[in-house]
Amino acid sequence: MGIRINKKHLLLFPGRNEKIGVEFRKIITDFGYSSKIILPTVQPVDVKKEIYPQLFSDSTKIIARSYGCFIILRALSGLPTFPGSVLFFNPCFGLAKYKKDQMAMRFRDSGAEKLQDKIKNGKYPVPRNLTIYTYRDDWQSDFSICEDLISYNKSFILKEKEGSEHAFPEKYLINAIQDFLTN
Repeated sequence: MGIRINKKHLLLFPGRNEKIGVEFRKIITDFGYSSKIILPTVQPVDVKKEIYPQLFSDSTKIIARSYGCFIILRALSGLPTFPGSVLFFNPCFGLAKYKKDQMAMRFRDSGAEKLQDKIKNGKYPVPRNLTIYTYRDDWQSDFSICEDLISYNKSFILKEKEGSEHAFPEKYLINAIQDFLTN
């Protein structure tokens, strides 16, 4: 038995080891959304089963951060164009670029190169509406891929900030989410 569309739905994809705070949940319910949190440990195949076709609606919104963006991008890559709206914060694309002075860590997810090739070659089924917030020099988010995604549609929005952080201050996030939910 799938999820019934009887009100607005919001899918949340937090980054690895992240939790959704109480204030954030209150904002979501205040805007009349029924939220479903999908943790980043879930595989893209499971996400596809969860959202398609039950939540494939223009009234469904997706908010993802960091690695959660990679999970939803992978899941949507094998589906028709998502008719709802998507908001990304500091998206990871499965391949970290790092500077030696920051961390001696690399990560590579299966399917990351294929996903990036689809995006760069104009073959990704982008959602109807997309907004991305990121820092220009975020070591976990490839800014050029953000630009590639935005280039698909003139109405897509890329809000960049100078810096190399991988997370926005909570107040900034809350304001951005409120703007997203009201549009």
